[in-house]
Amino acid sequence: MSSIEKAALRGKVAALVKLGYSYSRIAKEVKINENTAQKWKRQCLADEKSFLVGPQYSHRGNPKFSAREMKTIMDEFSQMQPLGSDSAAAEISAQPHHQKTVSGRTLRRKARSDRFHPYIPPPKPELSKAHKRERFAFAKNHRDTEFSTWNFNDQFKVPFPMRRSARTPHWAKKRSQVKPRGTKKFPPSLNIHAGITRKQTLPLIFFDGPMNSEKFRQVNEEHIPRLCDAFEGHEFFYQHDRSPWFTSAATQRYFQEETPASVHVISPSEFPPNSPDLNLCENEMATVLKRVAARKPRSIEQMREFLAEKWLAVTPAELEALYDSMGDRLKQVRAKKGGNTDY
Repeated sequence: MSSIEKAALRGKVAALVKLGYSYSRIAKEVKINENTAQKWKRQCLADEKSFLVGPQYSHRGNPKFSAREMKTIMDEFSQMQPLGSDSAAAEISAQPHHQKTVSGRTLRRKARSDRFHPYIPPPKPELSKAHKRERFAFAKNHRDTEFSTWNFNDQFKVPFPMRRSARTPHWAKKRSQVKPRGTKKFPPSLNIHAGITRKQTLPLIFFDGPMNSEKFRQVNEEHIPRLCDAFEGHEFFYQHDRSPWFTSAATQRYFQEETPASVHVISPSEFPPNSPDLNLCENEMATVLKRVAARKPRSIEQMREFLAEKWLAVTPAELEALYDSMGDRLKQVRAKKGGNTDY
């Protein structure tokens, strides 16, 4: 199906939704599958503009315009798709075969010319009431904290290949006629321990298999001396979340007995759970992974090489901007009563 046919089909579905048609009747009118009609009707009722143009070109999540300017642009942009308006709903019922449609490519070109950009919001963890209370308490207690003496770190599992290929649809009358395709249950991946300070990123530490208390101790025996050198012997705070290998008794005993006095370990109960937006290391790693994916590594060894290279290539200015955003992050947490931030 061409982009012009898709745009016309979505316009017809939007008009029939406005007329109050059921999804089964819509499927008969435009000759599509009932499951598709049900999904499209739900999407159209939730956000008509996003349904007509495409979810990646929705106006949601774009903070570059004021509400008044955004409304003006969207009003002009919606005129390109007359099938989605109220008047078009009456016209399509009277003359369903003489409607003017616009191709999907034209719609995307118009969106870009009007300064719209593809925006896919990052996934946010679901927060319970207990999570929100702890996040709010953390933001309130650290209102005046200077985070320049903090070390943010975390463990990451990076699968290879980094980008999954698009799935090819299978056309069949019954699902039983579609032959399943083999997939790898445990794809090759890199297990990484990463840490940052306000001035630099510390070299990545690679380890095999899942993390546990013993591996975490071995990683810190290599990581903490590097931190002491980075802070030049001054006192600093060692941040970590509530991972099982961090909260274990063996790990806590190691931090109490074998770490230098200049290392102040943040208590597991102090840093809030389900808070990747408050762990600056996760934000920086997401940026670096995009840069590595852009180079399209062809093997896991090449991906490891690119990842180590791009991680050490992070500039101090980028890290300083990341640390300076911590105040705004905590401010948003307080304003949203512990809810997710925009980061």
